[in-house]
Amino acid sequence: MEIDGTSQRLSNLPTAWTLGSTCTGTGAFELVSDAVCNALNDALSDKTGTTFVHHEIACEIEKYKQGLLLNVLPGDCCLFSDVTQLKTDEERTCVRHRNKCELPKKLFGFTSGFSCKSLSKLQNAQSLKKALANRDQESSSFKTFAGNLDVLSLSSPLWVILENVDLGSDEGADSNSAMVSEQLASVGYTTRLILLRADQFGLPQRRKRLFIIGINNDRAMEELLDTPEQMLHSVINTFLPAMKVENPPVDAFLLADDDPEVDAERDRRTQVAANREAKKHEVVPTILPSGTVRDVEKSRLHLGREQLALQGIRYQKRVNLSNNQMQDLACGRARPFSAAPPRPSDLLETAQRLPAGNYIAVCVALRLG
Repeated sequence: MEIDGTSQRLSNLPTAWTLGSTCTGTGAFELVSDAVCNALNDALSDKTGTTFVHHEIACEIEKYKQGLLLNVLPGDCCLFSDVTQLKTDEERTCVRHRNKCELPKKLFGFTSGFSCKSLSKLQNAQSLKKALANRDQESSSFKTFAGNLDVLSLSSPLWVILENVDLGSDEGADSNSAMVSEQLASVGYTTRLILLRADQFGLPQRRKRLFIIGINNDRAMEELLDTPEQMLHSVINTFLPAMKVENPPVDAFLLADDDPEVDAERDRRTQVAANREAKKHEVVPTILPSGTVRDVEKSRLHLGREQLALQGIRYQKRVNLSNNQMQDLACGRARPFSAAPPRPSDLLETAQRLPAGNYIAVCVALRLG
């Protein structure tokens, strides 16, 4: 199926797609963009010239993800480590070339799957307002969004796709959605926000994500047949609906039940469970302040006196301590006595009957006096 005008639009696009990404992790964007380019060349070889993709920059802070990307990206593609440090030459360092590589001046497209707790629908708009007002002092979560704004300002990609969690309500000028659009507008982009589900596009999972799609206003006038508003309207209302497909069954994505990898993981988990079960009979969890320890086999809680015993301290009944006080002593926390405190001489007598290694614990108890 061909949507009217598609060939004409494609014929006006550059034959070299220079792309960049940050925070994509798996390299899926790079692999998909290569696949899309190859599919277009196969389908439109008689209507347009050969199109090729050139990945210019990527950015990922996790070391193991960097290793994955280095296997996906071409050798001349720069890989940076910190999206919050791409703005200045002093901070920006390319992991691959071990140099202060520059960002490209003009990218064809850019994407980021950044994290930002301030943008989550679990946060109200005031959280994002605070983050915007205190950008330099904000958490690293918000700084990833701010770092992407820097890339858009410096590299001016024709189009941008940002992916995030649901922002919540998009009503009102003070909503998270409105403020995000305002920030992107400040660096020259007209944007539209759309919630998409993975199970609408051939992946049988309940994964819902917000996609922020933007077109560079200045470049659109020079390079596109449509205005940014017209282009985004077509993307949201024509092209994306046409790409929706029925999901294959889940089993189509799974390994066979007798696959060696499945067997190995099953054996590993069985061993971990067995080790955990064995340890349950050997040790109890760390005793915390005012904490309780439940003995599953005995179906009851451990008393404070028993928790002291687990710490190597034998409680002497002549010292009048409540159960809660003994629990607090067991974890090294001192709490004022509600009644008369025990005499130091009683506690010292207790210490003399204990192994030398437990003397320190009784010294802690002496502080109560």
